[in-house]
Amino acid sequence: MRSKLNADLEALQRSYDKRAREADQLADENRYAAWYLFMLGLAALVLAAINVLVMRDSVVGRLSDIAQATDRIAAGDIKSEVPHLMRHDEIGHLARNMQHFRDAMQKILELEQLEFNTAQQRDAAITQRDQFNDKYQAKKVAVIGGDQQHAARPHHA
Repeated sequence: MRSKLNADLEALQRSYDKRAREADQLADENRYAAWYLFMLGLAALVLAAINVLVMRDSVVGRLSDIAQATDRIAAGDIKSEVPHLMRHDEIGHLARNMQHFRDAMQKILELEQLEFNTAQQRDAAITQRDQFNDKYQAKKVAVIGGDQQHAARPHHA
């Protein structure tokens, strides 16, 4: 009976040893999986950081340049150059539209200046005309007044 009990204990020991090895193997696999997932997460973070740097430089930086040009134009610097006109993406499209806006504003200002100059010339011509009319009226009155005085005097024959 004792030998049977010893045999059962040995069988039980082998079973526990086998299960312990399987548990160790699963633990090793879990550690490997955790390490693998950690490395994937770290790689994703590095790629995200690189993406942020690229986006900041290629998009946000370009938009900031165009915004600064827009601020200069809004402040009255109509001759200010708009950057990134030669790009063939949305940034370039935005820059070209800003350039068209700047050109239109420049034409509007030129037309306003032309209108102002024309108004000044018109006002000067009206003033000159009025002065001429005043002189003409004064001479007319003098001539007509002189004729009336000449006609009112008795003639000596």
